[in-house]
Amino acid sequence: MAAVKQGKDEVVYVSSGEGTTSQGDFHEAINWAAKEKLPVIFVIQNNKYAISVHVSEQMTRQSVYRFTADYEGLTPYKVDDTDFFTSFRVMKEAV
Repeated sequence: MAAVKQGKDEVVYVSSGEGTTSQGDFHEAINWAAKEKLPVIFVIQNNKYAISVHVSEQMTRQSVYRFTADYEGLTPYKVDDTDFFTSFRVMKEAV
C-alpha cells in the first residue's frame, strides 16, 4: 500500500508455505490486497506439510490454489515450481 501511495512502480513479493493459509493474518492480507488492487504477488509453496502435520490435518482443502481462488480481484495461478520456465513465465505475467 505504501508503494501505491508514494506512486512507486513496484511489486511486492510475499512467499510462504501452505500452513500460513490457515492463519487469519494471511486471509486479511489477501483480502486487503484484492480489495485495494495492490501490486502484490503471494507465492504459496504447498509441500503437503503445514508446519509439522500433513495438510489434510491443517486445512479443509488440500489445494491451496482452490482454497484461495474464491477471492475476487485476484488472479490465481497453479504452477509446478520445479518447472523453471513455466514459473518464470507465470511470474512475468503476474507482474
